[in-house]
Amino acid sequence: MKVAVVGGGPSGSSAAYSLARAGIETYLLERRLQGEKACAGGLPPLTISEYHLPPRILERRVRQIQLFAPSGRSVLISLRHGFIGTTSRSTLDSYLRRRAEEAGAILMEAHCFSFRQTRERVFLRCRVPGGEMELEADLVVAADGAHSTIASQLGWRPQVMLSTLQEQIELPPEGMAGFADRCEGYLDTRISPDFAGWIFPKRSHITLGLATHSSRRHSLPSLLARFKELLGERLKGGIVRRREACPLPLRPLPEWVKGRILLVGDAAGLVFPLTGEGIYNALKSGEMAAQSILAFRDSGDPDRLHDYQRQWGLRTFHLLQKVQDLYYRDDASRERLVSLCGQPALQEVALELVLYRKLSLPLLSRLFSGLGLSRSPSIPPQPTLPQSDLS
Repeated sequence: MKVAVVGGGPSGSSAAYSLARAGIETYLLERRLQGEKACAGGLPPLTISEYHLPPRILERRVRQIQLFAPSGRSVLISLRHGFIGTTSRSTLDSYLRRRAEEAGAILMEAHCFSFRQTRERVFLRCRVPGGEMELEADLVVAADGAHSTIASQLGWRPQVMLSTLQEQIELPPEGMAGFADRCEGYLDTRISPDFAGWIFPKRSHITLGLATHSSRRHSLPSLLARFKELLGERLKGGIVRRREACPLPLRPLPEWVKGRILLVGDAAGLVFPLTGEGIYNALKSGEMAAQSILAFRDSGDPDRLHDYQRQWGLRTFHLLQKVQDLYYRDDASRERLVSLCGQPALQEVALELVLYRKLSLPLLSRLFSGLGLSRSPSIPPQPTLPQSDLS
């Protein structure tokens, strides 16, 4: 069996690693091997532990989260059972691709711009250094991002897309000291009319950014300038080293498998609402898609390719989307959310959800009762995701 994985980010590299390690002839195709995707670079503890990410790729270990309300009041949440690691996407992507190569995947710089599939094969047309090529494969894993060329040609379009803009700002040592020990989230319509702003500390710089649905009505550069203005003296002496933008899909597509093609990561829309975190879901979806391919190889049953989506379930996505819809709609609701996050009991269950993907019925009840609702909305059951076998 021969599988082509289109896209060398976390989801594609995860799929390629699992496939190659199982003896599948695997091609990992990445458009820009030296590229850097716009990404805050936060790695929840579950991501680090389950995927055995080494300490050398981490730039900071953050043990606090500070949430800011529109009024300026804030809540400081301590991570008592772990930390959030921060990294750059170029560092993370290079490590994951190298791990896939060491497992036996063939890494190529190639931009796949079209394809055709038959009942038995998929034919990819790719631009490569020096010209074009056609790659024939039994199956394709589409890990080519939020604006997936493959998903688009299959007729799939993202249902909800955020626009993001962020800067990497290098600060003098005394400036970095004010950011070094925590991630910061800003729930303020002056920064984002319908989502949030963030700050993640790295080794000698911070990543400062925002996301919004309303980029057509609000200028992203103007919102970012206002964000920086609100931070005032905290950015004194800062030098912008890089400005970057990217789309962020917030609703999973209805189908992730079509014929001999499986969508993973951002291409499938697997970014968490409320937080915008997507690296864990990218790694997990790549691994689970690979497991479905192996089940198909061993059984000969094409229906086994759908195991990946059937096993995933979307209960946590539905919950976080409902919380986002309720609490991000205006400043009064955001103020209430930050106030709720100041309650120790709620902090504990919220951290279990956001950092460890553990869904708690008390959390569901507390979040919705905080808005004065008589009962929580119905959430479909969530299967237990299989633990990673990566090592």
